[in-house]
Amino acid sequence: MRCPSRRVTIAVGISVVLLLVTAAVMALFRPGEVKKGHALADTAGLTWGFGKVPPGQEVILMLSDLQNISDAPVTIRNIRALETDDPSPNAEIVRFYLAPAERVRGVVAEGPFLVFPPGESHPGTDPEGECTLAEIVDPEGYVLSARQGTGEGALLVTWYRALAEGKGRVKAASVTYEQEGQLYEQKIPVTAEFRVDKKAQPLKPTRERGCFDEAQPLPPRGPSPTDV
Repeated sequence: MRCPSRRVTIAVGISVVLLLVTAAVMALFRPGEVKKGHALADTAGLTWGFGKVPPGQEVILMLSDLQNISDAPVTIRNIRALETDDPSPNAEIVRFYLAPAERVRGVVAEGPFLVFPPGESHPGTDPEGECTLAEIVDPEGYVLSARQGTGEGALLVTWYRALAEGKGRVKAASVTYEQEGQLYEQKIPVTAEFRVDKKAQPLKPTRERGCFDEAQPLPPRGPSPTDV
C-alpha cells in the first residue's frame, strides 16, 4: 500500500531544493544589479594640469584607453564623472565621448584640444596647416571586442568647463558596461587640474590653429557647442 504522506514529503523536499537552487542563481545574477567590473585594463592614474584659465574656459582632453582584456565583448552603457566632496567645484565635466583607437592613433595625437571635434593642423599649403579631425562617437552602445591588445579599444574624450575662481581637481571616470547580460561598473582614473582666475588669459590654440574653419572653437573663443 502506498503512503500518501511519503509522497507529500518527497514533493515538499524537491520543492525546497528547487527554491534553494533558484535563490542561489538569482544571487549570482540579478539583472538590475551593477557589479564591480574588471574587464577593462587597469591604467595608472593620469593627471593633466591646465594651469591658469579664466571662468568659462572649455577644453577637451583626449586621453586614457578603454581596452577590453576579458574573453567576452562589453557594451558601454554610461560614463560619468566620479563623485566629489567639494560643495563648490571650480570646474565640471560637460560630457564624454569615445574615439575609436584604431581610427585615431597616428591621425590625431592625444592631449588637450580647443575645438570640437578634436583636431590638429599638419604642414601643407595653408600657412596654419591642413586640419585633421578625430573621429568620435557617443559612448552609449559602443562595443569593445574581446581580448583587445595594444593600440585597440577606444580613447576617453572628456569635455571640461571652468567655473568659479580657485584651484581644484575634476576626476573621471566611472564606466558602466554590460557583459553577457550583467551590468558592471569600473573606474578609469583621469584627473584634470585647474587654476581658475578671472584675470587669466584664455588658453591659446597651438596645433588646432588650422582647424577653426572645420571644427567648432570652444569658449571663450567661440560659442559653446554643448548641444552637439
